[in-house]
Amino acid sequence: INQLNPLRGMRLLLVEDDFLIAQALKTMLERFGCEVVGPVPSVDEATRIAASSQVHGAVLDVNIKGGSSGEI
Repeated sequence: INQLNPLRGMRLLLVEDDFLIAQALKTMLERFGCEVVGPVPSVDEATRIAASSQVHGAVLDVNIKGGSSGEI
């Protein structure tokens, strides 16, 4: 992890069901140097990706279609 930019090189799962918000967050995270996985619009898909992909963390929409992202 880069001391000057601790987000550079981080692989983050982005879970957001609103297209415009998802695109804005993705752009912002990429500008910080993150590798963004997603955006993912559903709890089921996000859970599957989180279980099968190596990620350092996630940015989660708490109230997402189909329930809460808390289980992710």
